[in-house]
Amino acid sequence: MARTPLRIGVLGRKGGSAKSTTSYNLAGALALRGLRCLLVDLDSQASLTRALSDHPVPTEGGIGARIAEPSRGLADIVRPISELIDLVPGDRSIEVAAAALAQNPAGPLRLRLLLEEVADDYDAIIVDTAPMLGFTQTSALLAGDLAIVPTRTGAQQDIDALVDIFALRDELVQYRFAVAALAAILPSNYHADEAPQRDGLAALREGYGALVADPIPHSPLIERAINARVPVVFNSPRAGVAVAFHRLAARLYPLTEDEQDAGATQGEGTGQEAQRHREEREKNRSTVGR
Repeated sequence: MARTPLRIGVLGRKGGSAKSTTSYNLAGALALRGLRCLLVDLDSQASLTRALSDHPVPTEGGIGARIAEPSRGLADIVRPISELIDLVPGDRSIEVAAAALAQNPAGPLRLRLLLEEVADDYDAIIVDTAPMLGFTQTSALLAGDLAIVPTRTGAQQDIDALVDIFALRDELVQYRFAVAALAAILPSNYHADEAPQRDGLAALREGYGALVADPIPHSPLIERAINARVPVVFNSPRAGVAVAFHRLAARLYPLTEDEQDAGATQGEGTGQEAQRHREEREKNRSTVGR
């Protein structure tokens, strides 16, 4: 029996909340533990795709075109980004698919169907969505096991926007859909030295309690990592921002006892340890599949 990957939707209706940054660096933190990850760029702006790949997305080669024709699958458009991270590219075809399927109530379910085709190849699938309510957010909720919502904390309108995401999820639940569990509200690009951001974080914790994850601190290392196309956990493994992504990864994908002993949440794992964990998981998969 094949192992089912953890499917994580990265949601939010406000631009600039660091959804793409979170998606990539979360994948990096999981990859450092030897977990194979698939990133799905479900944003028509294709920020993740442009940041990680120089090759243009050909006609019919983006996720939107495959949502429009799910029988074509995803396997032939998956792009390797690094040894343990692959990408399904995004492009404007997402908007075309969303418009074409606007009257089809099953349209947002197609992403889940597509991901099932490639699921056996991955330990985690991370879906980066567009910054607006609608087709991509709904698709990610219906395709996912868990959902995280990055948000800025310095402006009240960003915090208020969370309610819309929660209302969308609640409505899907009301209509008996199986939807992703809300795993974390993630304060992103957090400036601990700025009073409005501290106040915003305090308000989030007061309103949502344990659902609020440890904040991802502001750091210039993030931009450097994206420019270098190397997750920050690889580029600067002991930096505070890297440790924060390790903690997020552990929250969503709990550590094994061996990983806890190796100090994986503190970014202390080495490339050799990551390889060892990967080999162990591949061995376990082979054993289970016999």
